[in-house]
Amino acid sequence: MTSTAGARYFVLGILTLTQTGTSLIGQGIGTLAPFLAPALAIDRTHIGMLSAGIAITWALLGTFSGVLVDRFGERRMIFLSGLGMGLAICVAAAIENYWWLLVWLGVYGLMASFSTPAGGRAIMLWFLRDRALAMGIRQSGVPIGGFLAALILPPLAVLGGYRLSLAVAGVFIMLTASLVAFAYERPEGSTIGQLRFVALWRQARVIARDRRFVMITLTLVIHVCAQMSAVAFLSISLITLAHMNIPTAVAALALFQVGAIAGRFFWGIVSDNVLAEDRLLPTVFACVVAVGAELALAQQFAVATLAVISLLYAASFALGFSIAGCNGLFAVAQTEVAGPEHAASALGISTARVAWATVLAPPLFGAMADAHGYTAAWYALCALTAIGIVPALYARRLVLK
Repeated sequence: MTSTAGARYFVLGILTLTQTGTSLIGQGIGTLAPFLAPALAIDRTHIGMLSAGIAITWALLGTFSGVLVDRFGERRMIFLSGLGMGLAICVAAAIENYWWLLVWLGVYGLMASFSTPAGGRAIMLWFLRDRALAMGIRQSGVPIGGFLAALILPPLAVLGGYRLSLAVAGVFIMLTASLVAFAYERPEGSTIGQLRFVALWRQARVIARDRRFVMITLTLVIHVCAQMSAVAFLSISLITLAHMNIPTAVAALALFQVGAIAGRFFWGIVSDNVLAEDRLLPTVFACVVAVGAELALAQQFAVATLAVISLLYAASFALGFSIAGCNGLFAVAQTEVAGPEHAASALGISTARVAWATVLAPPLFGAMADAHGYTAAWYALCALTAIGIVPALYARRLVLK
């Protein structure tokens, strides 16, 4: 396919749509928490474990999946991973049982581990300029998926239970992945070849030890801890702390995802055009904004007045805009360290490490909320977010040397 502007943005469009489908469950499981808890008789710690179930297989096999993408190509792996994710979610909907759901969410996480490396590699091949913006747009499929989940999955759960929501989401994932199989091609003149698996694996180990890569990934891990804790518990914590009803609380999570979408556009443009392709300074600013938002969300209110709801909606938007808005910048920074031939391997290593944050952060947040209340859990997350400034500044120093 000729690498014209129209072709580039067509490819970007289908990659973003596929990422949206991929993220419908990973980002949307929190919207089903008010329905899962009574249906499966589970507490908040078990709700947090659902996100961990998705992430655990991703964490264990993410590095391997990135190398496979570099070996077999992004088109094939996007299609196969989408097909596997959709089937896993449909099977999870078949039986109303917590452990059955947890197992199949693990299978979903395994297949999802191919999506970020494959999509990131495609962006590296198609975009030589405006790469942060392009990566941010593709990554906006993650919060778009979460936003659609907040709008669609709860009404479906009201209509037919959480199992109906899962079945519809599974079908949607398979449809969006099929689009890439039929419509995606590499840019004309692409010289990326298929290296041998052993060589790719050896280089992946070199990338994993690179100090620049380690510090960038550490900053991303902290961002994801805050992001996934919010995805899992924002709605249900507002029901407790501010006495919101379910629709009002779920709308806050939708605003969090809208903020994340806006942030991925904003930070990408700032990085490409204002900060001369500085990928890391915006992540420092994002940590500062996120700390303020988390402090607001930690407060207790006797009644959910209009002023209280407005404040918490603004904080939800700001948290998504900041802490979930920089993912594209991290992906670009990591692939630029690794180079195009090893872009998927780099993103595979990164997502494998980041997945541990998804494994640990929501259950720990939930456990702290069970033991000490949601206010204490939000304050702890606020402290962690502030710490994220340190590795971000150190990584920037190493990259700019």
